[in-house]
Amino acid sequence: MTEWSKVGLQVEDVRVRWELKWVATRNYLKQKQQEEKHTETELQQKLADMQKKLHEMAAGRTHVVSAEFTKLVSEVREMETSQAAKWRKFSRLRWIREGDAPSKFFFSILKPRRMQKEISTTVKDDGTRLEEDDSILEELQQYHQNLYRQHPVSEEDEELRKRTLNLVHRKLSSAHNDFLTEIPDEDEIGKVIIHLKREKAPGSDGMTAEVLQLLWKHAPGDVVGFVQKFWETGELSWKQQTGIIMLIPREGDWQRIKNWRPLTLLNSGYKLVSKLMANRMRRVLPERADIQQKGFVQGRKITDSVLNFLICQEWAEKSQQEALFIKLDFEKAYDRVNHKYLWQVMETTGFDPKFIQLTKGLVEGSISKLHVNGRFSQEILIERGVKQGCPLAPLLFSLSTEPLMALMKKQEREGKLEGLHLGGSRTALFNFFADDSGVFLKASQVNFNTLQQTINMYERISGAKLNLEKSTVIPIGMTSTPQWLSTSGCYIAREGEPVRYLGYPIGWRVPESQQLNYIAGKLERKLGNWVYRFLTFEGRLIVLRHIIGSSPAYVLSCIALDLQTLKKIEQACRRFIWGKNIQGRDKIPLLAWEDLQPAKGDGGLDIPSFALQGDTQKLSLILRMVHHPGED
Repeated sequence: MTEWSKVGLQVEDVRVRWELKWVATRNYLKQKQQEEKHTETELQQKLADMQKKLHEMAAGRTHVVSAEFTKLVSEVREMETSQAAKWRKFSRLRWIREGDAPSKFFFSILKPRRMQKEISTTVKDDGTRLEEDDSILEELQQYHQNLYRQHPVSEEDEELRKRTLNLVHRKLSSAHNDFLTEIPDEDEIGKVIIHLKREKAPGSDGMTAEVLQLLWKHAPGDVVGFVQKFWETGELSWKQQTGIIMLIPREGDWQRIKNWRPLTLLNSGYKLVSKLMANRMRRVLPERADIQQKGFVQGRKITDSVLNFLICQEWAEKSQQEALFIKLDFEKAYDRVNHKYLWQVMETTGFDPKFIQLTKGLVEGSISKLHVNGRFSQEILIERGVKQGCPLAPLLFSLSTEPLMALMKKQEREGKLEGLHLGGSRTALFNFFADDSGVFLKASQVNFNTLQQTINMYERISGAKLNLEKSTVIPIGMTSTPQWLSTSGCYIAREGEPVRYLGYPIGWRVPESQQLNYIAGKLERKLGNWVYRFLTFEGRLIVLRHIIGSSPAYVLSCIALDLQTLKKIEQACRRFIWGKNIQGRDKIPLLAWEDLQPAKGDGGLDIPSFALQGDTQKLSLILRMVHHPGED
């Protein structure tokens, strides 16, 4: 850390000093790495020379063993033992520290290898196939330049935007704005740094959270100065704003560029200030966000959106209403947000100009490079969109959907858009979780056309683009689908076909048994991916706790597991825990399943109970309803 303290002492600008220190630290670490590599190479070469000399002496010697030969044999053995012990110790120490424990290290070395992210072939819109790395990189760069290029907005659309923003009335309080704009102190910054996720991929500066946490111990003043300078000016250096775009495969044909999701790797300084801003914004957003926007709003959960659908579906069937649930798919939703529109939304919803300026400092004028097949593209200017990978991005996107919800409410008040009637004057119209948007409509062509017109207005003011082909229509309370739906351009869910919505299987007349089989099958497939890994008994327990405690947790609050499904899941878990013998057959369980579930202090192995977990989720939901009765 002496290298960090020596650099930039005469530089007054905190941002410049920060960059100089990062460069010096990176160069210092590179130098140390090269020195260690050089030392290791010298040792390996010395060992190879000694082994070669030993073989030559062995080949040319007589039955008399010379003292020199004996000494050389001893030296070679000593060096080989020392090298082996060194790597064995390093490996063993890390395994003891992070091995049979629920750590990132454990899962990173044992989880099944994911599909390679290399793009070997790209098909253009005209059908041309590209297979050369140069042509693929050029096509990807052109595509993303167009994606992030700001398109002009007509005067007519500007006027439409103003009228739409006037429909948004809820504003932040002055107390919340004071909280957002207050300069962070050392304690707040330290808490964020300590909780940064370790071993995450670094940005273009090459600095991981571990390095930042180490620097915080030795030079907290420089870190505090950097953050507070940003809060005063709202500006970052161009290096800190430069991101690396990695492409992550999505569902669909991977030869099509649109089926790759851009994820931006951020630099250390950018990540730190954006995390600070996101933590604060997350606390004030519940006051501002519409109650039906559940995504990334503190106090609201993904469960709420799923339960809303299930309750509305059940009510429609009981009240014999014919309705539709349209699962909207916005193409490249995060990457198409118009920046000027976003600032106007923040201004309309009462965000302090100071906080808007801080947000602009992170979003406006940034530059990114694509990293594809081990190569970098030329720089791409980001003129629109919020970076996927930035802690602030999902919150900003959720905020950007407020005018769409306000537009829908206006159409409903004027009688142009009719949702699902819930009794009295209450209706269900939309159900949002960030970019996972759903709309309830009374089943009529006029209603559907009005929704399309409303979304078209939103597209014009925000830069969004609805992907009709990937949007799904789910009939509710209907015996058959109307003929006009076939010309809607959307995918129409078939009767009994499960459609995944926020990880939960919904659909038109999907039997509960089929939903239960979907959940059980998903768990069995996840466990099946781990069956043939070389895991210790404790390792298998860790994997099981991880899988049980993650994906099915919130699903269990939406549906009750019957005895048959519960037994099916428990059998899969039991087979996984005890493993297979040499012949590949399931081993005989040594203990009953009920004996494994209690805590270790009570003689068990602390394996979560699906039934108990489901009851816990339901109780948690009831408590939320009691303490927050006004929430839908």
